[in-house]
Formats: sequence, structure tokens, C-alpha cells
Amino acid sequence: MIELDLVDFFSLLSNMSTNQETIDSPQVSGEQKQCSNCGHFDQGEFCSHCGLPLEKKRITLAELIESILDFFSDFERKYVLTVKQLMFRPIEFINEYIAGKRDAYYIPFKYFFLNLGLNFFVYHGFNLNKDSEALDDEDILIDGIVSFKSEQMFDMIIDDYGQFISLLSIPIYILITLILFPKSKHNVAERVTAICFIFGQLMLYQLFFHIISAVFPWFQDVARPIVLLLEIIIVFLMSHKFFNQKLFDAIWKSVVIFMTLMFCMQFLLILFQQVLEMIYD
Repeated sequence: MIELDLVDFFSLLSNMSTNQETIDSPQVSGEQKQCSNCGHFDQGEFCSHCGLPLEKKRITLAELIESILDFFSDFERKYVLTVKQLMFRPIEFINEYIAGKRDAYYIPFKYFFLNLGLNFFVYHGFNLNKDSEALDDEDILIDGIVSFKSEQMFDMIIDDYGQFISLLSIPIYILITLILFPKSKHNVAERVTAICFIFGQLMLYQLFFHIISAVFPWFQDVARPIVLLLEIIIVFLMSHKFFNQKLFDAIWKSVVIFMTLMFCMQFLLILFQQVLEMIYD
């Protein structure tokens, strides 16, 4: 009985010694490090605040190459999926994106501005604006009529940067839809998302037409009415499918939207030309 008690006694002392070493060891050997990501001081390999490694690692050439390859593979996968969805089922895709199915696709602004930039690059790269070359400071004769410098500048800016000026149609479109579709379940951000995707896809079609026009110059005149028709179809699809309007309501509201857009853009261009006349003439 006494031997058993002594064994239990020494076992208890051993356990107490081990526990004491476990408690004291972090204070003696543990060194706090500041996380380079969030600034939190912690011990161990990973930050308990943000979860990233505490040890600062140098960027290696292999990691840099891997990140570049990941960017292009991710770009290709998301971009191609977004193009396919907007080409074959645009409104359904936009509704799914708004509902939360987003990780596999491009964000709307990125998609719109990428296609706009590619469109602009191809348009000028293939010199499709060759009919509107830069003019000298002196007045020149065009069709026997003297062209003022403000008119020359206006034509040059519209031909060269008209696609970027078309950005103004986005807020105008949103404002019109807020008036015509006040009971829609879609808020302003969701309407902007939809129109950026749709306009981005339109820019992609224009890019395709520019490439064809570079090979067949005569196609440039054919492409203009096609783009106009696509714009009308886009406005109708948004009214009928996205805002869930009946066929008759979608038709007359689409006409109102399209005519208002044309009027507002024309008014802005006239206003812009007046400003140029004040500056140059």
C-alpha cells in the first residue's frame, strides 16, 4: 500500500514538472514577430489575426513567373466564359451574375473597359480613321467650303475618341430606366452591372467588325447600320427580359429609351462643339 502511494506521488511530481515546463517554454523560447500584412505581434509560423505566415519571404523569380502564368490563365478562362454567356444567353447570365454566381466571370466594369480598350486599339492600329487625318493650323478647303478650326477639331475628336465619349450614354440610360421602370426589383448598381456587360459585348462585336473592315474596307460602311441595329436589339432585350416588361410595353419604352439616348448624345455633342468654338474661333 505504501509502495503504491509512493509511486503515485512520484508520478504526480513528474506530471507537475512537465506541465510547468510547458507553461514556461513560450515565455522563454517564444519570440514575438510582427505580421507584415496586418501589423499584429504573434508567435509561431502563422499570424493568429489574419492567418498569413509571420516569416517574411523574398519574392523569387519562380513565384513571379507563376503569378504571370496564373494571371493569363485566369484571364483567358474568365474572359472566354463571360463572352460565351453574353453571346448566347445575355439576360439570363446577367440575372445569374446579379443573384450571386460571379466567381467564374469577369466583373462588369473590367469587361467593358477591356473591350473598349481593345476596340480603340484595333480601330487606330489598322488606321480605320484614315479619313480624318490631323489638320494643320491653317484653314483648309473641304468640298469648296472653308472649314473653321473648331469644326476640324470636333470632327477629329469624334472620329478618334467617339467610343470613349459614348461612355456618357451609361448614366443617361440608368436615369431613363429609373423613370420608366420605377417598380423594378433591380437597384442602381444592378442596372449599371447589366448595362456595362451589354455595352461591353457590343464593343466586342464592334471589334470584330473593325477587324473585318481592315481586310475589306468597304465593310466599314456596312458595319454602321449593323451596330445601330444591335443597339436597338440591346435596348429592347433589356426592357423586355431584364425589366420584365410585356411585349407592347417593352416596344414603346424601348423606342422612348433609344430616342432619348440619341437626343441626349446629340445635345452633348452640340454643346461640346460650342465649347470648341469658344476656344478656337
